[in-house]
Amino acid sequence: MTGTIVAGHHPERRITLTGRILFIQRLIGSSSSAAVMLELIRNRTAPAAVVLGSVDAILAIGALVGTALKYDAPPIVLLDPWPAHTPSGWLTVAAEAPAHGHALIAASDHTPA
Repeated sequence: MTGTIVAGHHPERRITLTGRILFIQRLIGSSSSAAVMLELIRNRTAPAAVVLGSVDAILAIGALVGTALKYDAPPIVLLDPWPAHTPSGWLTVAAEAPAHGHALIAASDHTPA
């Protein structure tokens, strides 16, 4: 596992996700996502974090198993509500330390300088 997008139809094909924050509004079902995430974690090619627009327990299982095996697993968080539209096409994401086990994450429109 290289951390590179390999899907032939994907517009970001050949982009490496290693060390980046990955935003996915909705995963396209695959029961292998836990195994893929675990292999990315084991090979140190996983994203730095994964921000989801909907709950995906299978992907989270891969990160949980990685953590249980003492690997550095990326945080997987839910951004709800998912931004419907950003005029600039860019998001700024701010996160605060967990309070009572829940991190506060907010997204807003951002135009890069």
